[in-house]
Amino acid sequence: MTIFLQSVISGVLIGGVYALIGIGLTIIFGVMRVINFAHGDLLMVGMYLTYNLFTLTGIDPFVSIIITIPLMFLFGAFLQKVFINRMIGSLPQNQILLTIGMGLIMSNTMMLIYTSDYKILSTSYSSDSIQILQSVVNPDKYERLYNKGNHLVAKALGAPADDAIPLLAKADTRYAEALKVKPDQYRALNNWGVALTGQARLKKGAEADALAAKAEEKLDAAAALTPDDFDIAYNRSAVLAFRASKAHGADADALFKKTYAALQAANELQADDYDLLNLWSATLFNEAALKSGSETERLVAAAYEKYAAAQAAKPTAEDATAEPVPDAKKSPAEMRDILGKGLASFTPKLKVKADKRDAGISVSTPLAISFVITAFITLILYWFLMKTDTGQAIRATAQDREAAQLMGINVKWMSILAFGMGSSLAGTAGALVSPTYYIFPQIGSIFTLKAFVITVLGGMGSIVGATLGGIIIGIAESVSAVYISSGWKDVVVFVLFLLVLLFKPSGLLGKSRM
Repeated sequence: MTIFLQSVISGVLIGGVYALIGIGLTIIFGVMRVINFAHGDLLMVGMYLTYNLFTLTGIDPFVSIIITIPLMFLFGAFLQKVFINRMIGSLPQNQILLTIGMGLIMSNTMMLIYTSDYKILSTSYSSDSIQILQSVVNPDKYERLYNKGNHLVAKALGAPADDAIPLLAKADTRYAEALKVKPDQYRALNNWGVALTGQARLKKGAEADALAAKAEEKLDAAAALTPDDFDIAYNRSAVLAFRASKAHGADADALFKKTYAALQAANELQADDYDLLNLWSATLFNEAALKSGSETERLVAAAYEKYAAAQAAKPTAEDATAEPVPDAKKSPAEMRDILGKGLASFTPKLKVKADKRDAGISVSTPLAISFVITAFITLILYWFLMKTDTGQAIRATAQDREAAQLMGINVKWMSILAFGMGSSLAGTAGALVSPTYYIFPQIGSIFTLKAFVITVLGGMGSIVGATLGGIIIGIAESVSAVYISSGWKDVVVFVLFLLVLLFKPSGLLGKSRM
């Protein structure tokens, strides 16, 4: 059920953007009766405009629509005045050839400027998601808090230090709240220890040691509940190794001794683990730096032995980039040099316990923002067409061009407005999908096809129908990708489209008017 809800909600969100594309095509067709096969290429131009604004000036893609809308309106008005206006009332095939030609000019111009390479517009939130319906999907309060903590830790792992610290602090709070609901939960204690260790690594001095000591306390409590859990034993070894590396004198000796005991215990649970052996080697090498004479040589030799064992145990997936297993017959200086290079960037990978049950419905942050903006633009557009004199003039032109002209409406100006509005809506849709789609010159043809399916499915000339059609197509794509195959999602959409044409040729709301 959770997967189904997830796919439906994702479909609705992307369907909202599809609807915006369909509404633009609907306005153009409704007013001018022109079949615009360049509509997807107008969206492509909007994507490249957004990409340039972001890469050259740093303007956020969703903020850039303030610039994209007027620029695309002017571009569309120019195309209508110079090219499309000459074809109004001509044979449909002439209109089709003209708009296809315009689309080819736009896509090939972009190919000349940017080449056919894919462009990626990566923002700080491109891969972010939010959790919704948590109380419905998972009514257990402990698990909801626990899962929230896990989500924050996962988000912190790929974040810069300044962003990771507050995320880990929030995770710290969520685990504490979860354990108040259900004390003595080893999974929450382990992940709490991971969050505290992550904070300690990003802090300095006494604050770092205090956080690490608190992490050790939580991991000790988790280990007491499940002594045979390797992940907890490994994390406990990692936090002890961290504390030992920051200590001095007798405190360091005591912490190193405690760390080796923890490493030995973890190794007994899971022998020859790659991460554990590397951690063991790094710990010995760190202690060697604090010693001198024969003691240093002994520790370096022991560290080198563990490092060689780690390389021999390296997972198969990493063998392609693995270095040869070090030769045991090396001088102390050679060993030290190899360890210095091999462990220079080593940081223990802490092990987080996964969510116990579904944390809720995960919603892509860029898609959610796109949907909200799309809904706002659609409402404004609907109000404009229904309540303003210009909007009513556009609708009148769409219903009967000759009658509107007889009533004193400047139908040529309405045509320019309609094509400009349709172009600006396509460009806006391009800006909204740019954080989630690859940008390349041929992407327009994909969206042109979607726009026609949406427009015909909803009913030619119906804005409400285009909105409904966009959401239906979005849901159909998302659900079929999950339950059938992502390669078959377009087939499902076209089958649905053909069924609607077969049983209701005018479309779902087809009255051929706005």
